[in-house]
Amino acid sequence: MPDVEPTINDAKDGKEYTEAKMNGFPEAATADRFEADDCRFLIVASKFQTGFDQPKLVAMYVDKKLGGVACVQTLSRLNRTTAGKTETFVLDFENSTDDIEKGFQPFYDRVTLSKETDPNQLYNIRTDLDKFGIHQPADVEAFATLWFADKPKLPLLHSAVDPVAKRWKSEAEEEQIDYKSKARDFVKLYSFMSSLVPMKDTGLEKLYVFLRFLLPKLPLKTW
Repeated sequence: MPDVEPTINDAKDGKEYTEAKMNGFPEAATADRFEADDCRFLIVASKFQTGFDQPKLVAMYVDKKLGGVACVQTLSRLNRTTAGKTETFVLDFENSTDDIEKGFQPFYDRVTLSKETDPNQLYNIRTDLDKFGIHQPADVEAFATLWFADKPKLPLLHSAVDPVAKRWKSEAEEEQIDYKSKARDFVKLYSFMSSLVPMKDTGLEKLYVFLRFLLPKLPLKTW
């Protein structure tokens, strides 16, 4: 017996609603149509929580309880990599940190989650980074001026951060590790916070774009 598409009859307006009618294309085409540039949001109940491999997915808004393997499979929809995709984002309205940790625990030997996000940590990390003396306020300002110009020039951006990368390489290995770790923490936290609330401190924004450009110039090591 062929599958029957779920239908909702609205008693108020007397109209019949189906996925195909609301989307304007057949239900079977939903996954493929998400490749198109005009399809930016995918709203689902349970559909596509598993078995949906779409590398373009970068953000997820969760408005339902998740548990066990469904928790892992749902959040893992964001894990696919593609060109230009540098980070992912989840905003969960229903599940606590403990809920998600319990959902992942049976499948991973070690699960580490941040219990809270404090915007003031951005200032603490910035203070820690300043103590290294690897970059100076003038370095950040000079880079920001180039970055936010009407027509940023890539060679000039590189020349602005290359001396900082050189200073980093001259430091002891322990200092290199600590600086790079804190720089990453700052970039991740700022990216997350700026997705939730407007960030009015332009100094933080300048440091964010500076560190994002600098970090790829700090070579990976086997530590």
